[in-house]
Amino acid sequence: MRKLPAYLLATALPILAATQVSATMYDNFSEPVLNSSRWTEYVPKITTLENERELDKHYVNTMEEVWHTAQTIPSALKEISIISTTSANIDEKVSFDIDYKFGTSNRRSDILVNHNIIGSIGSWNGNTLEFGNEFGNYLVEMIFSKGEVDLAVTDPSGITTYSTSEIYGETTFGARTAAEQGRCEFNYDNFKIAQIPETSTLGLTALAAAGLTFCRKRNSSIEDKI
Repeated sequence: MRKLPAYLLATALPILAATQVSATMYDNFSEPVLNSSRWTEYVPKITTLENERELDKHYVNTMEEVWHTAQTIPSALKEISIISTTSANIDEKVSFDIDYKFGTSNRRSDILVNHNIIGSIGSWNGNTLEFGNEFGNYLVEMIFSKGEVDLAVTDPSGITTYSTSEIYGETTFGARTAAEQGRCEFNYDNFKIAQIPETSTLGLTALAAAGLTFCRKRNSSIEDKI
């Protein structure tokens, strides 16, 4: 995996931009509640007790128009996910924003495809996760192709990190917030979908030609990742 300053990306990313049609807004959370026709909220059930593992707060903040998630009281593992009710198609790009407000101890925001974690920000067991632990806004971009998804995450400092993951089955997308013995706040916004013509793979070719490599990894289930 490589972290890339913005000036090194100038040779490759314009190729992607030039071949991309305008994006369609999937959800900008402008409605008063989470739209159940677009999202399913998910909390793993570990015992027969209902909501035992559910994060303290998760709702649409109507003032800021974001999906707000927070753990306010340190406790055993708590989490919440939203999973899209639709699947991304081959040669589609899904993008969204993660606003990392604060965090203590174990806290994370995970990027999901088909309920699997393909990338994370935050800190867990004293380790900074692969896409950073800086507070602020992160831009997430996923490009789907047959059997894999290319992921680019731009952190608040403007540094972009890439990875490629193999994917199997459905290509639903979403995000997860989790905390264990810690506090955190992550907000999510501006989920968009855009069609990417096949020629956009030239963008990845240009990155390779510039000597920039991707980290290729298999997906982990949510339970395996934590």
